[in-house]
Amino acid sequence: MSYKTFQYRAYTDKAGYARIDQLLRLCSVRYNAALEERSGAYRKQGKSITKFDQLKSLTEIRRDDPDGCGAVALVVLRGVLVRLDRAMQRFFERVKSDEKPGFPRFKSYRRWHTIELSEASPSMLSANAPVQT
Repeated sequence: MSYKTFQYRAYTDKAGYARIDQLLRLCSVRYNAALEERSGAYRKQGKSITKFDQLKSLTEIRRDDPDGCGAVALVVLRGVLVRLDRAMQRFFERVKSDEKPGFPRFKSYRRWHTIELSEASPSMLSANAPVQT
């Protein structure tokens, strides 16, 4: 399987940068909440939560928080969960290979610089597409 990665530089006005900053903060909060959900479930019940479990619950989370997560495109929030899942997979690979594991850490919004769009359609990437924040 091969992946293509594209990096775009976006220029906008001050209000646009504020919306992007708000979106990055929300992604960081969602990542931390998903990480806490996974580690808390394992600690308390010995139960592993998968990416697919969290993707299913994303609909409810968006419905319950219309001004926060509900206002963000679903593909952006899915990208956050995919990123967490990759971090968890790498952690378990290091555990199996007897390396220093390094459990995934909580992320400050200041360390969150990218938005992953795993299912980007051409209309989302066009210059005239509306920005959902």
